[in-house]
Amino acid sequence: MANGMGVYIQLPAEPGVYISGDTVYTPEVDRALVELKPDIAVVAAGNARLDAGHSILMSMDELIHFTKAAPKWVVANHLEALNHCPITRLQLQRILEQENLLHKVSIPADGEVLNF
Repeated sequence: MANGMGVYIQLPAEPGVYISGDTVYTPEVDRALVELKPDIAVVAAGNARLDAGHSILMSMDELIHFTKAAPKWVVANHLEALNHCPITRLQLQRILEQENLLHKVSIPADGEVLNF
């Protein structure tokens, strides 16, 4: 797979938003979280894998690392959307509870609108 791509958006008087895109945890993702300090960090959390090769989205360990590195709020998306994204919202919620990280993560339902 090619390199992942993330986007950081900062508008006047609005929270800074980092969208990690479809990627695994890389030094560039870490740098975006640490240096840009986004108010909201959006992560594709489905733990997607293709039949051959490596993960194309972050593993559960990488999602935990991402959440710990994010300075403020995390929105976990891209769950239960495709057949190659095996992590469910409930599984992610339970793991984040075990890691004492659920307090900083939103796991929206399909179509749910979040206001920050």
